[in-house]
Amino acid sequence: MSVKRTTMTLRKHRNVVSDCCFSQTGNVLCTASWDRSLLVWDITVGDFRSRGPQSLSDGHQGCISSCVISNDATLIVAGSYDQTISIWDTAGLYRKLVLK
Repeated sequence: MSVKRTTMTLRKHRNVVSDCCFSQTGNVLCTASWDRSLLVWDITVGDFRSRGPQSLSDGHQGCISSCVISNDATLIVAGSYDQTISIWDTAGLYRKLVLK
């Protein structure tokens, strides 16, 4: 029987974390929150411990309910309670498209 335990706790959101997803390679973690932000964590390096994650904010007017990272980790798609879906560019950290 294996024992499961927490290996790391990431704290940066100001409200409930509603969803999270890993990139296909497992190098990137995206977290979505009721604080209306997405945080992108590069978990392969220790930099996120001192600098923190990259923030994708100011894109939604409502709580973000879901997120998914594209297979090549260049895009993040997020759904929000403001009734929009946003597509984000992970390299430039900007919103490419909004679907209403």
